[in-house]
Amino acid sequence: MFKKAICRFVVILFFVLTMPYQAYGKGMEGHSGGKKLNNDSSTTSAVSFQEVSVHDPSVIKAGDSYYVFGSHIEAAKSTDLINWTKFTNSYTTPGNALYGNLSENLSGAFKWAGENDGDSLGGYAVWAPDVFYNPDYVNKDGTKGAYMDYFCTSSTWKRSVIGYAVSKS
Repeated sequence: MFKKAICRFVVILFFVLTMPYQAYGKGMEGHSGGKKLNNDSSTTSAVSFQEVSVHDPSVIKAGDSYYVFGSHIEAAKSTDLINWTKFTNSYTTPGNALYGNLSENLSGAFKWAGENDGDSLGGYAVWAPDVFYNPDYVNKDGTKGAYMDYFCTSSTWKRSVIGYAVSKS
C-alpha cells in the first residue's frame, strides 16, 4: 500500500512540476526563460519531454527505470520521469509484449469474463492494472520474488473478473 502511494505521489509530482511550462509555454514574461541567471553565462532552456498516453496508470521503479502500466495493455518506461518510451503492442496475440500469448496466458480470466465478445468486440478489454514487486512470492522453481500485475478483464458490463499475472523480471 505504501509503495503504491509513493508511486502515485511521484506521478502527481511530475505533472505538477511540468504544469507551468506546459501552461505558459516559452513567452513567460517576467520569468527567466532564456535570460541570464545568477550573473553567469548560463541560460535556461525549454524543458523537452516525450509523453505517452496511459489510462488508469500504475507506476513502479525497477533498478534505474520507472515503468507505467495502464488499461488496454499500454505501458511505457522512463529513467527521468520526463521522457517516456512506449514498449507495448496493445492487444497483439500471440507475441504480446507483456503477456506473450494473451489468449492462452490470460485464459482463466477470459474464461469467466469472455474474450472478444459483447462490449469488447475487436479487443480483449484488459483494464486498470496494479503492478508491484512482491519479495515473498514463491515462484514455481522455488525462488522468491516476482513482479505481480493485478488486472481486470471484462467483455460486457455484466461480466468482469480480477486476475493476476506474475513475472520474475
